[in-house]
Order: sequence, then structure tokens, then C-alpha cells
Amino acid sequence: QLAVEAISEELRAKRRLLAALSAVVAPPAPIGTNTSSLSVRALARSVRGPERFLGMHFFNPPTRLQLVELVPVPVTSGQTLRRVKELLEACGKHPVTVRDSPGFIVNRLLLLMIAEAAGLGNPAFQAARGLSRRVAAGKLGRKSGEGFFRGEAGER
Repeated sequence: QLAVEAISEELRAKRRLLAALSAVVAPPAPIGTNTSSLSVRALARSVRGPERFLGMHFFNPPTRLQLVELVPVPVTSGQTLRRVKELLEACGKHPVTVRDSPGFIVNRLLLLMIAEAAGLGNPAFQAARGLSRRVAAGKLGRKSGEGFFRGEAGER
């Protein structure tokens, strides 16, 4: 009913995969790309039947966060957009439709906040001491297996 590409943010690799995917996924099944930084319009050029293609920016971790930015392009059909919204809502997600622009909405706002925090020297933007201590000790959460919690079970 739906295919979503979610490989690394590399335009050529995504275009190759989307071309192959659209050759085997039977219409009218929608095809999505989980990108946060690439032009959905540019990726649509690789898809057979681009009217069934759109961006689907899931937020990490997708098992916990409900927000999904949907990014239709001018050729995306209304039927495709409606169907993907229905499927996401049935999965407990909260889809919002956004324009195809660099970073979409959430990442554009995040970058503004990061730039402000890095440029002002305001103590309100400094990391909490407990967080800084954990990072300095290499306790990076899932990347290191320990942070605020240890292991998969979440024990402290």
C-alpha cells in the first residue's frame, strides 16, 4: 500500500533507489522519500508515475515521535496525499503538509535556534551541567549504551 525510501541523504543514491523502487511498486501505491534536506522535486524526477510520489520526513525516534512532514510536489496527486495521510493517521502519526523548501519547517526552525544559541553567548542557551558532564564522559545515549539510562531496558 505504501513504499518509503529511507537511505542516507545522498541525492544520487536516493535517485537510483527511487527509480528501481518505482519500477517494482505497482501503481497507484504511493512512494515516499524520508528526506530532511534534499529537494523532493528533484527526487520526483527519478520516479515512474511521479503523481504518486511525495516527501515523508519522519522525526527520530519514529517509534516515539508522531510528527511527519508531508512534502508534496506540484505533480503529486490529491489522492496520493489523502491516502498517505490516512495511512499515517491509522499508525498513530500526526502528518502535516509543508512546502518543498530547504529543511522544510522543523529543521529550518531548529537551525535558527542553533544559530542564535551559538551566536549570542547568552547563558540561557548553555547546555545543562549534567548533560555536559555526560557528554565529556562519553555517555552519549544509544550511541554509547549509556547516558541518562543504561542499556535497552532503561535502567538508571
